[in-house]
Amino acid sequence: MEMKLYPSNRWLSAVLILVVMVAFSCRSKVNYEGTYVTGGEGASADSTIVLELKENGKGCWKKEDEEVPFSWKVHRGGELRLHLKLGGIVLGEIADDTIEIVLPGTEKLIFRKK
Repeated sequence: MEMKLYPSNRWLSAVLILVVMVAFSCRSKVNYEGTYVTGGEGASADSTIVLELKENGKGCWKKEDEEVPFSWKVHRGGELRLHLKLGGIVLGEIADDTIEIVLPGTEKLIFRKK
């Protein structure tokens, strides 16, 4: 028995295929999770800042004995937004294995993925 596709079935099939294609194309293929560190191997421990991005959208900014928790999200164009638990948002740019953040009154911080 041959199944005939009527116009309404063709339209429904086309919409279903389009929805599946969009769903798979919107999934991020980039893995941003991980630990990022400022400074090189010769940097002193008190000048090193560690930025940890966890899979669950949570993270932590660590410098010496201080830890600042945040939630994070990457937006179009690689804009990284850190939403601090104490309030406020820190903006940065993420590309490949680096994150660049400019804090008010400081120079640019460059974090590299470990």
